[in-house]
Amino acid sequence: MSKIRIVVDSAVDFPAPTISKRYHITVVPYTIRFGEEVLRDGQDIDAEQMLQRLGANPVYPLIEAPTVEQYTDAFLKLSQRTDQVLVLTTTKTLGQSFENAKI
Repeated sequence: MSKIRIVVDSAVDFPAPTISKRYHITVVPYTIRFGEEVLRDGQDIDAEQMLQRLGANPVYPLIEAPTVEQYTDAFLKLSQRTDQVLVLTTTKTLGQSFENAKI
């Protein structure tokens, strides 16, 4: 179990969407709420779709950082394969993701 695994929040902007799969990077999604509709960033909606919706919708969505529970789930799954995890999040001055990952 000596391989380091990487966990990022979905604010990461990989130049190619296949990079996370290729390097076994776990992406913990932000939650995007358009009224009653709840979407997971990068899973239920991608950047292009998000931009289209923002242009067509006068109401801006609510963006929520990954929760402590989401990070805990990711870490527990990874703990079966490694004991070393590198976590990269958005800066704590821009949101709650950093704090939520500090479990």
